[in-house]
Amino acid sequence: MLPNLTKGPDKKVEKYTPIKKENLTVAATHSHTTCVDKKGMYEGANDALDGLYIEFLVEALADTVICAYQRLTDAKIKFAKTTVDGISFVRNYLLKNGVVRTNPGRLNPDIVEPFGKIDNSVPVFFFEGKNGENLGLLYTFGCHQDCVDGTEVSGDYSSQVSRRMKEKFGMDFISIYFSGTAGNVNHFNVKTAKDEPNHYKKMGDLIAKRITEVLPSLTEVTGDITFKYENKYYRTRVPSKEVIKEKQEIFNKVKIPYGVKLDASSPVDLFNACTARSNLKYAFSATAYTEAVWQIYKIGNIIIFAISGEPFTQVGERIRKAFPDNECVFITNCNYDITYIPPKECYLPELYESLYGSAKLDPDDMEDFINKHIEIAKKL
Repeated sequence: MLPNLTKGPDKKVEKYTPIKKENLTVAATHSHTTCVDKKGMYEGANDALDGLYIEFLVEALADTVICAYQRLTDAKIKFAKTTVDGISFVRNYLLKNGVVRTNPGRLNPDIVEPFGKIDNSVPVFFFEGKNGENLGLLYTFGCHQDCVDGTEVSGDYSSQVSRRMKEKFGMDFISIYFSGTAGNVNHFNVKTAKDEPNHYKKMGDLIAKRITEVLPSLTEVTGDITFKYENKYYRTRVPSKEVIKEKQEIFNKVKIPYGVKLDASSPVDLFNACTARSNLKYAFSATAYTEAVWQIYKIGNIIIFAISGEPFTQVGERIRKAFPDNECVFITNCNYDITYIPPKECYLPELYESLYGSAKLDPDDMEDFINKHIEIAKKL
């Protein structure tokens, strides 16, 4: 997840550039195999070494912003949008027993239908220098970057897109990826037994192909960039004493193997025990309040929502409906992370994304957080 940027790096950026904290948007690509959280995202994590790496990473992020500012140059912004199908899938499913569950397993005969739908759009911003040179692009796609398993280190499918773009435009060409509304979306096709080898390359190659195909239809974006920033503290959602007791009973019933990793094939009892353990850890470590941040940009007819967490596709769909005359672009996992962002109707007991710790806000507060994006954007 995104490192905490509240303890120095923003001050470093402000020291060496005129960029203020409220104008600084940092987003995690959310690749599951790049680095680990300083708290340890897996059993046996080396907290000391991982903590040192996170400290280095946070400083490097600040240095990247400073270097980018020092290299500012005149450029045109061009925009187009394409779609990619067949590589992203809703990961929540309605089962025959009426339960909606996250990752119910491949080829599960009890699956009735997906609970929700994907966002297959790929908005593309292309940057062209004053002499017509190709500088780089920024794009978004809504799918978890979790194609590489185990302990391998990988930038996942976005790194493959970058590789293909450099092959086309040269090694100095920069590709910036932002995760779209992917809180309830991953690459698992439950109708297949397994992924083919190097699945992330297949995904990256297809996204790169669709981006390349849409480049001839790019149109220049003109006008000033307008911006809104607001923040607010919500009371953190924590389990009651009754829920803690219930989770403790679930956890006590199952012996969790050392180093286990939850995935689509995990047995239900193991899944429930692991999530119960996670809930218990969270119950005794959660802060009383959670800060939420809204950062929204507008340039021309395009509204860019920098969202602090992992919104469900339903969230993006709701916001788009509020702005039928605008192009809405979502970049997620930004700045202050409030974890998953499910709409109220998705707070269900078998959905991983709505568990305590997975969604830090109560359902009504989460609705307020979602709707405030619309309220703020209408002021632009």
